[in-house]
Parts: sequence; structure tokens; C-alpha cells
Amino acid sequence: MSPPFAEEHQLDDMHPPYPQYDDRLPSQPLISITSEPGQLFDFLDKDLLTLDLDRMAPKLWLMATQSGSHISPLHHQRIKGRKIVITEDPRLHLVWIEDRIFVKPLPLYLQSYTFWAKYLYHSTTEPNEKAPDTMFPDWSIRKEPISRAALGLLRSYAFLIRHSSDLDIAIHHRLLPPDKTFLSICLFTSQLLSIPDSEVSPRYGYGELRLTRLNFWSKIFLNRWNYETVHRQYSQYFQRFYAPLLFAFGFFSVVLSALQVEMAVESVWTSHQWQAFWLFSRVFSIVSLAVVATPALGLLLLFLGKNMMELEYALTHRQR
Repeated sequence: MSPPFAEEHQLDDMHPPYPQYDDRLPSQPLISITSEPGQLFDFLDKDLLTLDLDRMAPKLWLMATQSGSHISPLHHQRIKGRKIVITEDPRLHLVWIEDRIFVKPLPLYLQSYTFWAKYLYHSTTEPNEKAPDTMFPDWSIRKEPISRAALGLLRSYAFLIRHSSDLDIAIHHRLLPPDKTFLSICLFTSQLLSIPDSEVSPRYGYGELRLTRLNFWSKIFLNRWNYETVHRQYSQYFQRFYAPLLFAFGFFSVVLSALQVEMAVESVWTSHQWQAFWLFSRVFSIVSLAVVATPALGLLLLFLGKNMMELEYALTHRQR
């Protein structure tokens, strides 16, 4: 298996400007590539693996379109009103909530043909240099999930950057180095779009994921209260309950008031003087109940209908 891009199209050649740091991982000067293999493995695990989402992958079709290409370009994220928020946590890459989407910058070492060839695939080496598999026996076991996750992360950028405006946004948010041209990006990603979902980690068989759904289903599939908590203040946490509580309070207040009026006017039914008032009050109470109940029922049916449509879509497009 060869790297997913040609050597002449790599964006980083793993040759830092300072020779004394040649054995360091690009953009990570504290991580040694050769002298401390365990440190390198642990870093790549944390920087690339999405273990929680891989565990949930068999059920992610309930929450998102089952296709790794379900990713909107960066300019279209702006059209949707989403702000791009940088995250170094791979489990949050392409997860969105409300007006935010989290995007992980593309690591420099994944832009290097040498790194892919030597550490993720064929383990090619320079003359008189030992192969990583012989130097680090654990690497042959640990590199497969890491390489699949790396390939999925790399492929996601082929969908995020489809136009020159997408590259401008990526550079502005420091998702890519500032010296890259749109032509170099196109050449770099030209082979990535043809990579099937079967070659990437299970998480990257899906594109964008909604955080609210992940938080809901994580209670069932991960035995955790939330997948990720974004509300760090009590006021932010409780604010989301205000609208439904106020709606329920207003709904039941109107219903109880209408029922109270209905019960109260029954006492004047025997008085011929008040029969017109009784009739008006009774009709008004019934109309008030209908005015409140109809939109409430409509909203409930709309909510159930949308969920049923999404479930039907998920079942129809589910890949077995």
C-alpha cells in the first residue's frame, strides 16, 4: 500500500529548518521520532484516534448520513451560519452544535510523504537505516488503526477544501500552513476523493456529526451522560430549559384558567339573567382551549414527523 498522495505533491518534506531537530515530529518539537518510540505511539494515539466514535460507529447511522463524503466545504459552513472553531481533539473533528463546527488542523506530519511511507504504510527507510517495524516491534500492531484514522482525517480535507475561497478560510483559521497555494492543495488531495469508506477508521465512514445527538445517544451506547460538554457555566446549562418550561407554564396556565372559568359560570346557569353571559363564557373557554391546544399539538406532530422522516432516511441509506 502506498501513501495517498505522490511524493512530488507533498506539502511538508519533514526537514525542519534546524538540523538538530531532524528526529522530531514536524510541528511537535517535543516528540522524538527515533529515540523514543513509545512517546511517538502515545502521541499519535491521542492526536488521531477517535475511540468513542469508533465504538458508536455501528449505530451512528441513527445520527448522521452514512457517508464519509457528507462534509460541506468551508465556505458553505459560513453559508450555514457556522463559526469554525479550532480543536486539537480528533474526536471533535467535524462535530457541530448550533452555530459552531469544530475542525482539527491538518497535522504537518500527515502532509509528508516520508512519514506516510516510513511509519504508516511500507515502512520505507533510507540506506543504512533500520525499518520502524524492526526497531519498534509494537509498531506493526499499533500502526493499522492509526493509519486508518490518519487517512480518514486527511480525506476529510479533500471535502472541506474544494474552492480557493475554502483555502483562504482554512489559512485564516490556521488549519493549513499559510504558504500553500490552491494548486498545491488540489494536487495534494487529487487522489483522496477516491478513497472508499472501508479504508478509513469507522468514524470517518460518516462526515459531519451533530453534538446534541451524540450527547443523547452516548447515554445509551457509551454509558456516559454526555459525549462532550460545551456549557461550562450553570447559566448556560439551564438557559436551554427556559423556553420549554415557559411554554409549558403558559400552556397549562391558559388551560387551567379556561377550566376555572367553565366551572365558575356553571353556578349562574339557573339565573335567566346570566344565561347569555354563561353561554359566552363557556364558548370562550372552549375556544381558548382550542387556540392553545391546536398549535401545541401541531408542534408535537411536526416534531414527531421530522424525527420519523429522519429515521426513514437513515434506514433507507443505511449500508449493511
